[in-house]
Amino acid sequence: KKNVDIELEDSYTPDEPMNGTQIESQKSEFQMKMDSLREQRQSELAREKAKLAESVSNAFEQQVANQQKGKFKRLYDVWEEFATNDDGTTMNINGLTKALAVFGMIIDTDKDFQRHIFKKFDLDNEKEITYNDFSATIASFVGSNTDDDSLQTLFEIFDIDQDGYLELEDMARVLLAQNQMAVVVTGQQSEQTQRDTKKQCIKQARRMVAEYDSEQFNDNKISFDEFQAMMNIRTEHDMMLDHIQAPSISVQGGSGQHTIPAFNEDGTIRAK
Repeated sequence: KKNVDIELEDSYTPDEPMNGTQIESQKSEFQMKMDSLREQRQSELAREKAKLAESVSNAFEQQVANQQKGKFKRLYDVWEEFATNDDGTTMNINGLTKALAVFGMIIDTDKDFQRHIFKKFDLDNEKEITYNDFSATIASFVGSNTDDDSLQTLFEIFDIDQDGYLELEDMARVLLAQNQMAVVVTGQQSEQTQRDTKKQCIKQARRMVAEYDSEQFNDNKISFDEFQAMMNIRTEHDMMLDHIQAPSISVQGGSGQHTIPAFNEDGTIRAK
């Protein structure tokens, strides 16, 4: 009997079950904690979204202002300004980020994305890029040289919220960037280069998007497939480009061969 009493004393006795009020109280405390965490995250996301929207708006305004001036910084001058080694022969990821911002391209929204775009320019996979890498990749974004891989990179850069679509302002910024890149790649700073206001750029984008936006959605934005179709049959007028092509050379690297103008060391186009 003594042994039985000891076993009973040592045995586990469950606590009395909580009543409804206690359960509700504990749930409320937990729910309050979860609600607070969710609100903090939503607030962080809202701040990030607002910061991103401000960056895009500023880039758009600067693109329009640059185009209206009718004079763009030469491609080699952009390279010289942001090359990151002492002798100006190579550029790292931070230099590329600043150089692309000259063309309205924002790539530092996410570190992984920034590295992804840098690899697109690092044609020889050397962890740094040369002027040939830079100029060849920029040239691949414009004119008849634009291949599917380059179109995808261009789409990714301007799909700033990474939702898989370009909206009207995104497309307007693509047009401005391609216009600027085409001018500096060919070296043509013609007085006839078309200059548009922000409103006109958006109107041009709306016309193009309306033509290629799927009837199934018709939502003033385009997917990559629609963007690809648009770019493959675009005209110079569509892209707000009226420059003359300059003499060119071919550079092998990356996903394929890209045609770029032949530049002298000072950035001027080399004569035939």
